[in-house]
Amino acid sequence: MSLLMTPRWRLAVFAGTLLFACAPTGPYVWVHELPAATRQESLLQPRDRVDVVVQGQETMSGQFDIRPGGQLVMPVLGSVPAAGRTPEQLEADMARKLHGLLAKPKVTVVIAVRSPRTIAVLGEVRNPGSYDSPRELGVLDAIARAGGLTPFADRDGVFVLRRSNPPQRIRFRFDELAGGDAQSLQFELQDGDAVIVE
Repeated sequence: MSLLMTPRWRLAVFAGTLLFACAPTGPYVWVHELPAATRQESLLQPRDRVDVVVQGQETMSGQFDIRPGGQLVMPVLGSVPAAGRTPEQLEADMARKLHGLLAKPKVTVVIAVRSPRTIAVLGEVRNPGSYDSPRELGVLDAIARAGGLTPFADRDGVFVLRRSNPPQRIRFRFDELAGGDAQSLQFELQDGDAVIVE
């Protein structure tokens, strides 16, 4: 775990916290309204390493890294979009691309090594900053790493900012996270996400 807290970073965090405290809550989606696939812990991320087995095709099988742009590049298939998809979705995409090259293509994808995630935790937490994690990290885990909520935190105002296309602002209730709400706890943070507590 690494915490980046230079004086300049502290000033930026303080300024950001003031902006969030003064600004009204903008557009967002509740975590319960997201499709189930975006809450599952099995979504592939850039720099993950996966084991790919194409049945009966040793030259097409092996370990492959998902590139920073989210693509998996393989022999014969070329570039396949992988980041943000489940292994099962990637298997289906690859089997479709192989249809016509192989009679009955069967593809298996397993996550071999997860890439480290860098998550920013800002706002009304005791130790705002940037945290690295070598494993899946949930919103409650990220808040815990940042020392928990301050007494001024809005327990219904926990947000994840995701730089997707288009960008997403996903809202959580802290009491649902702490109370074991399955949909809230299954949400996996991605590299570059920011957790904001208002």
